[in-house]
Order: sequence, then C-alpha cells, then structure tokens
Amino acid sequence: MYTGEHGSYSGNGYVYQFRGSLSEMRNDLNQLHQFEWINEKTRAIIIQLTLYNSNTKLFTSVTFLSEFLSSTAIISTARFEPLNFYLFSSLLQLVLMIIYMGFTLYFMYIEIRLLIKLKQKYFSQFWSLIQLSIIGCSWASVAIYIWRFKESIRIRKLFSEKNVYINFQLIVYINDILTYLFGFCCFFWSN
Repeated sequence: MYTGEHGSYSGNGYVYQFRGSLSEMRNDLNQLHQFEWINEKTRAIIIQLTLYNSNTKLFTSVTFLSEFLSSTAIISTARFEPLNFYLFSSLLQLVLMIIYMGFTLYFMYIEIRLLIKLKQKYFSQFWSLIQLSIIGCSWASVAIYIWRFKESIRIRKLFSEKNVYINFQLIVYINDILTYLFGFCCFFWSN
C-alpha cells in the first residue's frame, strides 16, 4: 500500500520492469506510450528502485509516486530509505538487545512487586500506566527485532537469484515500527 498526498494506492495494476540495456528500455517505453499505457483513467504511477553502494555496504530503497488528480494536476513525491542489512544482523546489536531485555526483566520485577504492594491503586497512578506501556513496548520491540532479522535473511536469499526485483517496502516498514517503539521507550524511560 502506497500513501500519497491525495490518496492510497494498493499497487495493483499494470507493471513494467526495467530490464536490459538503456536502448531496450527506451524502445519499451516508446511502445508503452504508443499503447497509451498512461491515459485519463490512470490514478498514479509508482516507480520503485533499489540502489546499492558497495563502499559503504548501504542499500537505499527509493519510491517515486506521481498522482494524477481529476483537476489534471500531477503531484509527485519521493521517499528515500537507507538500509544497512549488515547492521540488522550484527552480533553487537544482538548483545545490546539481550542487555536491554535484561534491564526490562529487572524493571518488570520491580513493577510486579509494586503491583502486589499497591493492588488496585497501582492502576490509578499515571506513572504506573507509563511503566506498563514501556514494558509492553520493550517486548513488542523484541518481537519486531526478530521479525526484521528474519526478513533480512529472506532478502539475502533473494540476492542469490539473478534478475529478481527485491521490494524493500516491508523491511522499511518494519524498521520504522522498531524505531517508533524505541523512541517511545527512550522518551518515557528518561522521565
């Protein structure tokens, strides 16, 4: 699902994959133009590509979206998402996640003791609800981290196949969710 400024687009429709030499792609695009591939019923054009910088081992997922409005205006947006798959599966990040969960378990122990002591009053305190939210987000971040790790393994396997387009949209989405969860935890943990 792609969301633009004026609508959401499922990605269903006609697909053209850019392959071959530059002259072959130009010929194909001319042929698509002759067949009126883009007409008055076209709502959006989505162009996806993936860039790789071997010096920094950095992938960039690029999505261009052009929306065709009924007023004959064309609104274009672009999204660039850098990804480092080596960071997704680094041993250091795994060790830090284990340490983080150790702190979370200790934090849970303190909150359970406080819950036993305060009973029903525990849930009427504002900071107790924040503490429960932090614990929930911490466990959710572990689940999302595992999901991201499995998705990065799946994408690495696809790299061994030739002439396969790899859509990074899902892993970008997973990475965004993990960033939001960590941001929530860091914001409230520091208070």
